[in-house]
Amino acid sequence: MGQHIQVAICGRNIEFPIDLIFYKQLRMSGSLCYTENTWARMMKIYAGGGIHLKDLISAKLPISEWKEAFDLCLKREALKVLLYPIE
Repeated sequence: MGQHIQVAICGRNIEFPIDLIFYKQLRMSGSLCYTENTWARMMKIYAGGGIHLKDLISAKLPISEWKEAFDLCLKREALKVLLYPIE
C-alpha cells in the first residue's frame, strides 16, 4: 500500500497501467495546476489594480507559530496566513 503524488503535470494526457494502482493498493490524489499563461494573466490583473493581494491575507504570524497558522487554515478560519521570520 502507498500513495503517489504527482506535481505539475498540466495540459497533456498521461497514460499508465491503471491496474497497478489497484494491485499495489495505491492512493492517488490530484490538485489544481496552473499554466504559465494563467500566471501571466494574473499578473496583468494585479498590475491593473483588479486584485488586492493584501485582502487575501487573513493573518500574519511569526514562523515559530507555524502550527497555529496551519490550524487556522484547516479550521477554515483563514484563507492565507503569512509567516514571517523572527529576527
